[in-house]
Amino acid sequence: VDFLINYETIDNSALDALLQRSFEGEEFRLPSDIQRWWIARMVYTRRQFEEKMTLFWHNHFATSYFKVFYPYMFIQNETLRRHALDRLDTLLVKVAQDPAMLIWLDGIQNIKGTRTSRASFKSFSRWASTMSSRVRLITPKKT
Repeated sequence: VDFLINYETIDNSALDALLQRSFEGEEFRLPSDIQRWWIARMVYTRRQFEEKMTLFWHNHFATSYFKVFYPYMFIQNETLRRHALDRLDTLLVKVAQDPAMLIWLDGIQNIKGTRTSRASFKSFSRWASTMSSRVRLITPKKT
């Protein structure tokens, strides 16, 4: 299990080389380009847990290229991957600062005094913080 969780120690240079060859010079002009890139990552990675956690957070913090310009979806994917196993509060700050989430929650149009975006993000984070507190309740105390 430690091998999977500490995935930074796993050499993934073969995947990096494959993605470099397959997507070199590609600017992700279409949403399907990013989808192909991510599927290739999920299939060929040696860091399966990293991709599973990226997918988990991507499904939780629901954004879509129907509203968000797809290069921002790529940036969000990288952000989720980079912070997938961080503390929850750190992850929430990074996601809240992410361009895709800001666009998804209409943060660009946010007007002082309105709570629409904040309320929406609060609903995204409520489940995660509830689960985090439940885990603390069942985690045995160190003696």
